[in-house]
Amino acid sequence: MTSLHEQLPDPPKWDPNDYETIDFGTVNKEDLDKYVKWCTQAYEYEGWRDWVLWEAFQMQFEKFTEEAWNKATLHHVTKLKTCLQSRGIYMEISRTVKMTKGLYNAAHKEEQAIWPENELKKQIKTGPFYLILTYPNLTYTPTPDP
Repeated sequence: MTSLHEQLPDPPKWDPNDYETIDFGTVNKEDLDKYVKWCTQAYEYEGWRDWVLWEAFQMQFEKFTEEAWNKATLHHVTKLKTCLQSRGIYMEISRTVKMTKGLYNAAHKEEQAIWPENELKKQIKTGPFYLILTYPNLTYTPTPDP
């Protein structure tokens, strides 16, 4: 995790939002990795959560296809997924829905998904968790900042 005393590095030169259309078959894997890694660092550095994070994620990854998610290095994709989930973004991931499909779907949803109760309980048990959008009848208290 990025220390608040460290500065956020400059964004990578390759940004999918600079293009109207993208052929991810020709995009360099290193460029994808740098972009995913930088976005993760930016989200952590800024401390974004819930709908602010979801909106930023959607804008930054709206042009990513499933092919792009599958081409990026799994380590960087996993770190991004973990960052998003620990900061309140729910995405369906299961034995039948791969992580890359879950990220793709979350980037293209019309509205931010509400956490299913069983998934919310699992996420809270995994460590720091910040969330505003929960089922109204749940009484979980988010973990405070360290």
